[in-house]
Amino acid sequence: MDPLRSAPASASGKRAWFGWPENKQIEELRLKFARALKPAEQKKLAEEIQRLLIDEGVLVPLGQFYIPSAYRTSLTGVLDSHVPYFWNMKKAGK
Repeated sequence: MDPLRSAPASASGKRAWFGWPENKQIEELRLKFARALKPAEQKKLAEEIQRLLIDEGVLVPLGQFYIPSAYRTSLTGVLDSHVPYFWNMKKAGK
């Protein structure tokens, strides 16, 4: 989880979604996450943020999903993304 791009992970009260709580500790950790330079430090902060989000009732995970995808080997320019983008693709030899 990226605690910066996840709207439900915000705990900034009136600046978050309507009715969302204010939790200064979570917001301080999100700021530290944004300023962290090392992936290991970001991972540690993200885990702490997730723990607080669940413990404080800010966020309740309802499940996870994975959308498998496959492409022909004759395609080039396939963009690596969590959503399908069909531009930039080309068939080999064209």
